[in-house]
Amino acid sequence: MSDVNKLQKELEEALGKSGHRMKIEGAKAIIKAVNVIGKDYNHNIHNIYNYAFQKYGNNENKVAEEIWANLTQRKKFFWMGEKKAAIFLRDIVGFDVWNIPLNSIPPPIDVRVRRVLERLQLVKKSQ
Repeated sequence: MSDVNKLQKELEEALGKSGHRMKIEGAKAIIKAVNVIGKDYNHNIHNIYNYAFQKYGNNENKVAEEIWANLTQRKKFFWMGEKKAAIFLRDIVGFDVWNIPLNSIPPPIDVRVRRVLERLQLVKKSQ
């Protein structure tokens, strides 16, 4: 059995014990995210921030927008939509890991709820 298959089985088992309802898809998402971070960010998740900071310097809003675009880019991070990206960013900023403003990041809400809020013009339309 390859290392990836072994890791996937271990992740499925761990997610299953936690009560995760989609343990197989969750395990695949974690493995794909690790591969993207390895390939695109030189095996360091903090390079998502570092590359955006190098590109835009002290323009914090542009840095935040670049990070948001990287996290939500279609098919880059499997199973990562706006809700999971917003939760990730709010946590990483909340724990003082990255210093970016969150005012340009949509709130982490369900896509169906978000559509209603957009129609009521209570949140900005997602792109």
